Amino acid sequence: MTPAEGKVAGPDRVTNTVTDTGLTTRPPSAVELGRRAYRRTQTARSVLLSAVSTLLFAIVIWVFVVNTPGWTRVQQSFFDPAVAVKACPRVFEGLLLNIRVLLVAAVGVLIVSLLLATLRTLRGATTGRSGSPAGTSATHARTGTPCAPGSAWCSSSSTSSRT
Repeated sequence: MTPAEGKVAGPDRVTNTVTDTGLTTRPPSAVELGRRAYRRTQTARSVLLSAVSTLLFAIVIWVFVVNTPGWTRVQQSFFDPAVAVKACPRVFEGLLLNIRVLLVAAVGVLIVSLLLATLRTLRGATTGRSGSPAGTSATHARTGTPCAPGSAWCSSSSTSSRT
């Protein structure tokens, strides 16, 4: 085997490796391998720490909730299957009401947004061709000379000038 085939050229030298796609890659250095190992240990440590803290938090909350006065009443009210079945029709009615409100609101938003978009595209009687109020002409802010319609540096005589 020759070094051109991407194998070891000698006992002390490592050459580039040719991949399946024809790209040449270099083996990672000892420093890079150390970084990768450090990242692996940090990731494992982070996952372990988050799992332990989540478990401890859940245990503290469970102990706190179970020892709260009135816990038996909450169990009887909210975790009793008979009470849940009895409450299902009212919960379903509330769900249907929420869906109706959502649909009405969506239609209202659609109407208002279309109206606003239409109004923004109309040229009204209150503005002239240059965007100035009707009856006024656009003038240059510094010189006072008439401007071309749509010029960015012109202002109406009735509006404040740009500086």
